[in-house]
Amino acid sequence: MVTQQRRNSSLKSWFLLTRPYSWINVVMVVILTLAFTKGVTFDSYLVVSIIVGLLFWNSGVFLHDYLNKDVIGRRTGFPSLSLILPLAILVIILALTAPEAILILLVSLVTVFLYNLKSKKLRISYLLFLFRPFTEIGIIYSVALIEKISIFNPNLLTLSIIVYLIFVSRNIIGDVRDYENDKYTLPKSFGRNITYLASSVFLIVLIYINQINYSIIPLLFILVLIYLRVNAYGLHKLYVLCTTFYFSMLLLQLNVNAIFVMVLLFIGFVLYNTYSIIPRKSNKYRPDWV
Repeated sequence: MVTQQRRNSSLKSWFLLTRPYSWINVVMVVILTLAFTKGVTFDSYLVVSIIVGLLFWNSGVFLHDYLNKDVIGRRTGFPSLSLILPLAILVIILALTAPEAILILLVSLVTVFLYNLKSKKLRISYLLFLFRPFTEIGIIYSVALIEKISIFNPNLLTLSIIVYLIFVSRNIIGDVRDYENDKYTLPKSFGRNITYLASSVFLIVLIYINQINYSIIPLLFILVLIYLRVNAYGLHKLYVLCTTFYFSMLLLQLNVNAIFVMVLLFIGFVLYNTYSIIPRKSNKYRPDWV
């Protein structure tokens, strides 16, 4: 009985530490890679690409947690194989489908390491948030190689810029959320107001790239909340949901099957509710309305 309880606890820890609320964002990045280039075809390659995207994400997340294993509550009950298994499976799949993507994976893991140096007292610690979105960009180019899309396709660059801007803008709101626990991040070095301003600048550039169309509605909503200096915990959580809606609208604009997009949106909303049960020190600062 005790062994079974420990196993269940470990599985729950593994599930939560994968950040389930981000799964659909990752899947949508995969789908957007295809929609921006050759179009979405529902075949075995799409399934492989989605699996690769999720394994890529989990490998980066688990490396991040390993490098921050001293954070209270992050490693409790964490299965030992969880650090190795997703990465091992991912390398095998890439070796069989697109060996060149292994190099992209290695570069992405290096950027995860660089991003985690923000917890160290370095002269540039407050700038290391700029490395955060390279996991998603690594997914874009790995999927492109699996799907036999040229990595020099200009549409991939456009998508990479879009993905980079939204995730870097969102991530530094997360740094404001974790303000009481971090020491050397942007909000600690320059204050919350400067960090909100930086996040809004990245977001404004993204809105400009999108030009005037209905997909910018979730972005405008977040921009207003940033201007109002909404509680950072609640703002980051809403930013996750608005990212899902924004990606959904982009997919619809690119003529991806509407029912498929709605299914992704529904799953994303269900998983979004795991946000507040992820082990974080900042959970104690969660506002009542979240």
